[in-house]
Amino acid sequence: MRGAYFTTTGNPDVITIGELPEPDPRAGEVKIRVIAVSVNRVDTYIRAGKYRTELSQPALIGRDAIGEIVAIGDGVSLDRFDSRRGVPASVPLVWTNSMGYDGRQGVAAQYICVPQERLYPAPTNVYGQASEHTTHAKYEASTNNDDSQGERGSRMHASSSPHPISAHEFIACVHSAATAAIVLNSVMRVRNGERLLVEGAGGHVGTKFTELAAARGLDVYTTSNPRDFERLAALGASHTFDYADPDLFTTLARATQDATAQPEGHHRNQDATPTVPRPGGFAHIVDTSGRVPFARNLDLLGIHGEMTMITPPPDHEAGLDLWSFYTSSKQLNGFVISHASTDQLSAAARVINDAVDNGMLLGDPVDVLPLSEAARAHERVESGHERSRIVLTL
Repeated sequence: MRGAYFTTTGNPDVITIGELPEPDPRAGEVKIRVIAVSVNRVDTYIRAGKYRTELSQPALIGRDAIGEIVAIGDGVSLDRFDSRRGVPASVPLVWTNSMGYDGRQGVAAQYICVPQERLYPAPTNVYGQASEHTTHAKYEASTNNDDSQGERGSRMHASSSPHPISAHEFIACVHSAATAAIVLNSVMRVRNGERLLVEGAGGHVGTKFTELAAARGLDVYTTSNPRDFERLAALGASHTFDYADPDLFTTLARATQDATAQPEGHHRNQDATPTVPRPGGFAHIVDTSGRVPFARNLDLLGIHGEMTMITPPPDHEAGLDLWSFYTSSKQLNGFVISHASTDQLSAAARVINDAVDNGMLLGDPVDVLPLSEAARAHERVESGHERSRIVLTL
C-alpha cells in the first residue's frame, strides 16, 4: 500500500511517498480504508521533532483521518460504529483524531488500523467521496505576508448546508473543533450566560470556539480582523472587536463593566440574546492567536475568571501581576490536544458529530491535495500564512 512517512525528523523533504506493508488489525483494533487525512500544524511539529513523542518506524504522518471499515480485530463490535448511520454494518464510515503520536502509527496511508476506543462513527450527513468541486479545488499561493491577501486566488469553501458534505470537508474541521469542544466542556467547564472572550476569532480554531460557545449559551466577545465581523456575528458572537484597535484593551474592559452598554468601536450582533448585567471582567478568555500580551489578558479577567492557553503568549512572564492574580482568585489553564484523554476525545466526538449533523463547523476554506503532495502541504501549513484547511486525499 502507498503511504506518506518519514524515518528521521527534519524539514518537509524528509517525507517519503512509498510502498509499505498493509497492516492487519490486532485485538481491539479496526482496519479502515482511508479516504482523507487532514494536515494540521501539530503534524509539522511532530515531523520536525519540535514536539517530542514516541513514534512508529517508519512513521506515517497525520493524526486525523476518515475512511471505511474493511476489517475488525477480535473483541470489536461494529454496532458502535453504524448505529448513527443506519447503513449496512460492512461499510460504516468512521473517523479518528488521535493517531500518529505516543507510539501510535499515523494515518496517511491507504489502510490503517485504529484502536476501537479512538474511532467514531461519522455524522449522518457525511458521505465517502469528495464532491467534484472539492476534488478539483485549486489554490494560488500568495507571496504577500499581509493576511488580507489570503482572500485571493481560487479557493473552495466548505458547504454550510447540513446535507450532504464530503468526507474531505468533514475531516478538515475536526482538529480545531475538538480543541474547542474539549476546552469549553472539560477544561473551562463553562456555564450558560458566562462571558467568554475569544481572541483571534477569525481563524480556524477561533470560529469553532465562537460557534460552539454561542450554542452553549455563552455571551461571546471576539477580536478579529473587521472583515470577519459579519461571519462571527452569524456564528453567535454578541460583540466583535477589531484586534488592531490601539485602545482595544481599554474598550474591552469598559464593555464588560456594563454588559448592556454599546461601547464605541465594535459591532453588536442585534440577533443575539440581550446581555444581563454581571460582575465586571470576563469569566473565560482564550487566545487562539498567541499574539496577545499575557498580562493584558489577566487584567481583563473578572473575579474567579480563568484564562486557558492553547498556544504560548508573546511575552510569557513579562509584567505578570501575581498579587492581583491570586487575590482575585483567577485561574490559568494550559491545554494541548495531544494530552487529551480518550474520554475527553470521545465526548468531543459526540459534540462534533451533533454539530455537523446540524450544519455547524463547516465554514472553513478547504484545499484538497493528492497524497503525493504531502511535503508541499506541510510547507504551506508551516509557513504560518495558510488560510485554507489542507486535506490529503487517498
